[in-house]
Amino acid sequence: MNETYINYPYIFHKLAEDISQDRTKGMHKNYKDKDYYVGEKTKEYNVTGVLAELISWHFFTYNDQEFEAVSMLGTEPEVEADVICEGKKIDVKYIPLYARFLMVNYNSHKNIEKEVTHYMFIQPIKRLGLGMAKAKIWFIKHSEVDSWKIDTHKTKVLCKNL
Repeated sequence: MNETYINYPYIFHKLAEDISQDRTKGMHKNYKDKDYYVGEKTKEYNVTGVLAELISWHFFTYNDQEFEAVSMLGTEPEVEADVICEGKKIDVKYIPLYARFLMVNYNSHKNIEKEVTHYMFIQPIKRLGLGMAKAKIWFIKHSEVDSWKIDTHKTKVLCKNL
């Protein structure tokens, strides 16, 4: 499992908090009766998800790769890849520092409407100073995840040990 690293502007953490506000309102409205609704943790998950997306955008820009991305703004869920780059349809996933696994929601992974070819897992690992931080990144093919272990956390997930 190959990993790479990127330094990114630490201000992304504050931007993620601000950007995630509308998304959080939308999830409270749209997901309230779903099994994957996380209630009080919705805001935290949205902040970390937006942070991972910001880091992904920085990664592609830093590496001079053209990409398209879905908007981070709005209240309605988008059932599509977060980023499209060089023909790859990428779903961006945040991985907390304490994580022992890479994880993907089972039902989301099996959703053919999403048309994902790859996952980009992003784990912020340390602050380097006032202006910068460092993250670890893994790219995994969608088809590879099919062979991962099935487990249950809050919902059914596919997971691989780090």
